[in-house]
Amino acid sequence: MQAVCSSRNAALLQLTLRIVRKLLWMLLVLWGITLISFWVIHLAPGSPTDMETTLNPLAGEAARQRLEALYGLDKPLHVQYLDWLSRLVRLDFGLSMSADGRPVLDKIMERLPLTVGMNVISLILTLVIAIPIGILSACRQNSLLDRGVTVFVYLGFAMPSFWLALLLMLFFGIHLQWLPISGLTSMNFDSLGPVDKVLDLARHLALPILVYTIGSLAGMSRYMRACMLEVLRQDYILTAQAKGLSPRTIIWRHALRNALLPVITLLGLSVPGLIGGSVIIESIFALPGLGQLFYAAVMARDYTMIMGNLVLGAVLTLLGNLLADVWPIRASAAAGRFADMCGPLLRRFLGRHLMLCLGLGIVLVMSLAALCAPLLAPYDPNALHLDHILEPPSSMFWLGTDRLGRDVFSRLLYGGQISLWVGFVAVGISVSIGTGLGLISGYFGGLVDEGIMRGVDIMLCFPSFFLILSVIAFLEPSLTNIMIVIGLTSWMGVARLVRAETLSLRQRDFVSAARLSGCSTCRILLRHILPNTLAPVLISATLGVAGAILVESGLSFLGLGVQPPTASWGNMLMEGKTVLEDAPWLSFYPGVAILVTVLGYNLLGESLRDLLDPRLKK
Repeated sequence: MQAVCSSRNAALLQLTLRIVRKLLWMLLVLWGITLISFWVIHLAPGSPTDMETTLNPLAGEAARQRLEALYGLDKPLHVQYLDWLSRLVRLDFGLSMSADGRPVLDKIMERLPLTVGMNVISLILTLVIAIPIGILSACRQNSLLDRGVTVFVYLGFAMPSFWLALLLMLFFGIHLQWLPISGLTSMNFDSLGPVDKVLDLARHLALPILVYTIGSLAGMSRYMRACMLEVLRQDYILTAQAKGLSPRTIIWRHALRNALLPVITLLGLSVPGLIGGSVIIESIFALPGLGQLFYAAVMARDYTMIMGNLVLGAVLTLLGNLLADVWPIRASAAAGRFADMCGPLLRRFLGRHLMLCLGLGIVLVMSLAALCAPLLAPYDPNALHLDHILEPPSSMFWLGTDRLGRDVFSRLLYGGQISLWVGFVAVGISVSIGTGLGLISGYFGGLVDEGIMRGVDIMLCFPSFFLILSVIAFLEPSLTNIMIVIGLTSWMGVARLVRAETLSLRQRDFVSAARLSGCSTCRILLRHILPNTLAPVLISATLGVAGAILVESGLSFLGLGVQPPTASWGNMLMEGKTVLEDAPWLSFYPGVAILVTVLGYNLLGESLRDLLDPRLKK
């Protein structure tokens, strides 16, 4: 008994020390995040004083100087940072630089319940729906249900959330008129009773929560299926079957408990999404949440509010990583098993070559259509046909016209060029940076590896969409800036992937032979190690193109991407939102284009992984 207690105390002490070390490291990472964030947003063009002085024709240089002195912007940058950091230590985020001048923390706490509440509800609904679906799919492997779930997963991964939101608004809000499409409450909310107030809030939040739920349902159900399949192959399950236990008992009392552990761990990694994914959805439905607050702060150059939101997002990310790290079963191992299992399923469902041909066919068709836009487009994308404003699809205008009389089909073709450019250039930048840092980190190890990986950890702690949104908003919105920013904020996964491959390759015999033969380090890295890491890099790049297209579409939808009159699928959706009831085709066709293109790249990436990953070969 004493030995058991001693063992438990030792394990508890070890866990406590581990958590303390992680907390200390979190503080160091958080400091690095605040330093980088403060430096970037202050060095970018623009200032909070610009928003107040440019709109006032009577405001001169003296007024600008008074405002800078009021906000402390007349001090050196390092002094401003130390002042802000000293307030942060006291949990004082400062005063907002907006017109109201309210404390940042108060404004965040007002918006926090709505954003977190919606996402928590959607997360609960996702688990309630995804876990049974994953269990049934695993227990009925290769059945019609399993194959249907697979199709749903790929459609879910490829569907832009903002396009889905517009479709739901059109169907439930405009056609059926069951649910409101914007706002948090009705105009007569104050006069309603307690029960009616709850029902009114539920009706207004139904569509946003549904969008959140559908967006995460596909991945969670697939993840649950993968974990369940892994558990069902374990020896103790076979032993339970040999004892004659019923399938229900085996699944619910033995398999499910262990399969849920990686899923619960994944929830820790999902914590940052409680804020990071709210910007677009809250903008579409006009909800007063953190996403809207951050977006307004970025547009107004409200430095203190931006820093407050970034710190909150970083803290949630670090806490999520801590939860995932201290859990007995790590999410990374389960994710690896998940990746290993998706390929065989798809191979059995679609067939290896059929999936490859389907994905490649979609990519080639969409790429050729974009490249040949000048030849295929019947009209100039910016040509105005004032006699055919908001005309539905017809023989003259195959996909209709917009509110300026421009041909939607022509603009759709030219918008594909934007998506191609963004996808390939952004992925090229991210792959170049990630491959270089991953090779160096994995080959040299030691302090070099530690320094690079800690930099990767810091970058991963930034809510990615928040970071991209901040940088784009402070810079001039242009196609070049979009490509560069997306590339510079998406290299971390490639770096980790290449590092892992390099760590396994550097001890191989052919690398040792190259060292003994006198090859230089550069030659070993470029001629011997790099070619053996290209397969996973190629797969990651293919899937990265799809991600870059979705990010560009989201930015353009918010008005921070490609600017009109240049055609982009994202800004076409933004224009279609304003006339959703009268001209639904303006939102439908660009969304379909994004869906099909992203689906094609996802299928191509998965098929390449299926063909090139040696772990999936029988």
